[in-house]
Amino acid sequence: MAVVADLSGNRPNNAPNVDNELDKANRYNAGSPSGTLTPLFPGEQVMDTTNRVLWAAIGTTNTSWEVVNEDI
Repeated sequence: MAVVADLSGNRPNNAPNVDNELDKANRYNAGSPSGTLTPLFPGEQVMDTTNRVLWAAIGTTNTSWEVVNEDI
């Protein structure tokens, strides 16, 4: 398999106001995002600032959230 540079300009990080970093929360929410926030993309991470819980989207619906790490 060859690894080549993406020269198309279609990378998500070219879009303004989009944070696709996978090593930190992409958004913050006061409380659980389940049922209230719709993920921007699968794998998005949201930090629950009230309960100190990190959530990750496993799909694209507002119920597609799973706890990644508690009390961080």
